[in-house]
Amino acid sequence: MPKVLLSFIGRNKYERCVYVNPQTQEQSPVVRFVTEAICVLNCQNWTENDRIFIFLTPDARTANWLGKAYENDPDDTLGLKERLNNLGLKAKIEPIEIKEGFDETEIWANFQTIFDCINERDAIYLDITNAFRSIPIFATTLMNYTEFLKKGVNLKAIYYGIFEKLGPVYEVVKKYPNPADRLVPILDLKSIVELQDWTSAANDFLQHGNATALAKQAEMAKFPSSREFAVNLNALTGAFSTVRGKKMTTGLVFSDLRQNIQDIERDAPRPLKPILEKINAELQPFQSDDILNGFRAIEWCLNHKLYQQGITLMREAIVSYIGHKLGLDFSNKNERAIVEKAFTIQLQKLPPHPTPQIVQKALRQFTPPRGLSAEDFVNGITLVCRNPTFRALHPIYTEISYEYRNDINHGGYMSDAKESDEFVLILFRKYDELKKIIAF
Repeated sequence: MPKVLLSFIGRNKYERCVYVNPQTQEQSPVVRFVTEAICVLNCQNWTENDRIFIFLTPDARTANWLGKAYENDPDDTLGLKERLNNLGLKAKIEPIEIKEGFDETEIWANFQTIFDCINERDAIYLDITNAFRSIPIFATTLMNYTEFLKKGVNLKAIYYGIFEKLGPVYEVVKKYPNPADRLVPILDLKSIVELQDWTSAANDFLQHGNATALAKQAEMAKFPSSREFAVNLNALTGAFSTVRGKKMTTGLVFSDLRQNIQDIERDAPRPLKPILEKINAELQPFQSDDILNGFRAIEWCLNHKLYQQGITLMREAIVSYIGHKLGLDFSNKNERAIVEKAFTIQLQKLPPHPTPQIVQKALRQFTPPRGLSAEDFVNGITLVCRNPTFRALHPIYTEISYEYRNDINHGGYMSDAKESDEFVLILFRKYDELKKIIAF
């Protein structure tokens, strides 16, 4: 992965100082230009495949790149061009002219100029210390734009040499006459960009239920449990996209994520914690090993526009709930068949307390599921048909299952296929009806 330093110089005169890496305490020699310090501290081992771009206006080229501003300086008359050449770096060094940025046209021209310097799979080191006007504002947008359009581009660091920490320039010169005493930290502001990435990824998850971007952020983080958090986020996305109702009912995919968030919050930067808390709040309705999670999952689908999944879940959650309520195993294929068959024959409007004989007559000629006797099959259906909750849910199940679920799963190819907005409306309406029957 080629390394690329993007740095800027203005036309102001710069005072000499020593730049310091706050993490390693490594110091540069006395330098005038932060770009030189960054190259000394970070670019000594770069190769011929790596590149250093210096962005400058015509005035900045004269004053600081060529050193016109320092021709009468008794200590150092060299401009940045010669200072960098004297380092003997292997990386290619190239000055790139940009506009002053006085209007929107010039700002967009600068944006394009910087963008064009970046190739696919470049590792970017961005120095904004002396960037002027709009550049620090659009820098993070530029990097996000570039990472999206150019494969493999990766922002490694955003450098800012904070000279102003020492005070106004005139005071610094007076207080520290020896430039070696002017110790200036070079901050890496990449964590601010990472917070923006976390925010964008979390918003994608909260708005659309898609945790892919959030999982990617977690994979790159170095917090305890962050990798496990990524795995569980992907598991949650997969559970909803492929309608894994049993996983939702057990609740492990939600409780595991809540535990991950709790672990991460102890070490995460403070600005990240409210984002994690908002994600955690989204998971709170789901309980461990709770049959009602199936209905809560329908609301999740509604909130995240997963309408096909919501319609499928509504049918299956009703079957599971009735089976669970009557002591049947909702994960057993034969016992689910009992509940499903009960819904089918109830279309014949069986009385509130049907006998097995009435049920058997309603079944007409039938073959019970393999492994289930005819008697057990009839008795099971009879038990279900006598249940008042089953009878209350029957109209919802019937409309969703026979009319809407079949239609949506046929992909709209049937001659009487419904319009897409009809599925949204029916799901909202039937969900409201469900809430009136079942307290969840």
